Amino acid sequence: MAHSSEIAALDAKRLQLARDLDLLDKQRAHALARIAPIRRIVDDILAYIFELGAADEVLFPEKVSAVSRHWRNVVLQTPNAWSNLIWDRRAFVSFGAFTRRAAVLLERSQAASLTILLDLLPSPLDADVHQLSDLLHPHLARCAVFHLHIDTNWLSVMSLSTLGPNLREIDIRTSHNNLAATSLSLSEVDGCVPWLQTLILSNLPPSSLAPTRYPSLRNLQLHGTQWQFGNDGSHEWPWQTTASLLDSSPNLQSLTLNRMEFILDGAELLTPRKIVLKSLKSLTFECMETRSIAIVLESLEAPFLKSLKMRYDPTKMGDHWCIHRLEAPCIVGIEELEVEGYAIYGSNLPWFLRTLSMVPRLTKLTIANPPLFLDSRFFDIMSTGPNWLVPRLNDLHLTACANLHGQDLIRLLRARSVHLTSGGVSPIRSVTLKTPPWNMLEEDVLSVIRLNVEELHLLPLDPYLSDRFMAPTSPMFRVATPTPLPPIDHAWDVPPLLGTPFHTDENVNGVFMPPLQPQPNAVSTGTSSTRRSSLSRARSRRSVGPEAVKSITNMLLIASATALMTSVTCYHLFSRHVRT
Repeated sequence: MAHSSEIAALDAKRLQLARDLDLLDKQRAHALARIAPIRRIVDDILAYIFELGAADEVLFPEKVSAVSRHWRNVVLQTPNAWSNLIWDRRAFVSFGAFTRRAAVLLERSQAASLTILLDLLPSPLDADVHQLSDLLHPHLARCAVFHLHIDTNWLSVMSLSTLGPNLREIDIRTSHNNLAATSLSLSEVDGCVPWLQTLILSNLPPSSLAPTRYPSLRNLQLHGTQWQFGNDGSHEWPWQTTASLLDSSPNLQSLTLNRMEFILDGAELLTPRKIVLKSLKSLTFECMETRSIAIVLESLEAPFLKSLKMRYDPTKMGDHWCIHRLEAPCIVGIEELEVEGYAIYGSNLPWFLRTLSMVPRLTKLTIANPPLFLDSRFFDIMSTGPNWLVPRLNDLHLTACANLHGQDLIRLLRARSVHLTSGGVSPIRSVTLKTPPWNMLEEDVLSVIRLNVEELHLLPLDPYLSDRFMAPTSPMFRVATPTPLPPIDHAWDVPPLLGTPFHTDENVNGVFMPPLQPQPNAVSTGTSSTRRSSLSRARSRRSVGPEAVKSITNMLLIASATALMTSVTCYHLFSRHVRT
């Protein structure tokens, strides 16, 4: 008994010492925290750090305010840290929770400029949209960045009449069924929207904007109807309204037109309208018919235009031959040309070469995803003088060009290097190749190419997407659902993700392919039961798993592509032999 009481006393003393040691560790940690370098940061710098963090993470202000009393006081006195209203389905359990938080943020942001990002596709309930609209309406006058992705039926519910005085960036995208007229009445200051620099409209005609001036507009993107609903002309918009919008933006630097089909009316049928854009440097056409492109180029006067990008829809092969109609003074001085999805072979090749003859100052040429193959006669003409095509070319990009022969490319590089002193042509100094794995050039060919250029870039080819000819900024281009964030210790819990990305491994055994799992053993008696059980076990051992299915599918795709490339190459070589 005496020994037991002595051991108990020692244990109690040991426990007390452990508690004292733990208390000393906490006191030491508090003492180190009081003299930590972050304690010496002045409140102004700390507030600026909080502003930057709030711009990158949705719930950053709440997390910072839970660190310490001092940080909470600083963040509460920093209105810009509470000025970002971002509807993120991963961070809020419901749209009602987001609305309640938005009310708190609008109060704490005081008079700071607001950043509002709302992706309401698919749209929430009627009452929620009305409540959010009523909540935001008094504060839209101080909004600087406004992104709204919404169904057409709900666009009229969002009252945007007070938006505009401090606006610097606006991005409004609606669903593809927006065929009726929609009005976006922005507040004007002295007859203009003075600070707007970026304007993006998708599935909204330019006529939805009231006629006003945009003196600070630098970047303009107009995305037309993504799908046509027949031949009734409902997808065609008058060129006059778009031209008026360009006229009211004299300082425009970048212009992107996607699936915009224009019609001429009145005096424009006989005389092209002249639009002077002296600051325009970049012009992009995506999936547009050549007649609409010609209307734009004939009307523009852009003496400092440097970059022209043309992305064709490969499903509309009948429109590719019209590229020779794009003769316009504004493209004479361009230095960068990117052509994607254009068929550069057969009867289309002369028209493409004539287009190159109109841009003698070209220094960078990009050819991407030509249907079928890239005609080798292109390299023959580019390697022949004395009347060189694009003599200043020094940067060549080739992406997914089927039937690309290394000898043709080497001949082009050597010809321009040899005639450097005798003819007025510059050597190609940089070559960028993006090819699929089954169409890679041989290593010895790549070694010769490296000797003839200063820079050779071999980049992996992006996976083919069925909707890659749809603008990523379009609402119909639905990006994959992002990876779920870790749980957030806050009142707003992480909701379940809506939808499943199409490119994940779950789809192998999901919607597109039935699961390859062994069937359960049949319940029976006698010799047949034993035989069925052995057969089931054998089938189970021979069953194919998801990884095997993916490997087999990739092998079949590569084999099919290789067979197609072989047949195209044979046809091309045979045609060259017949011509010679």
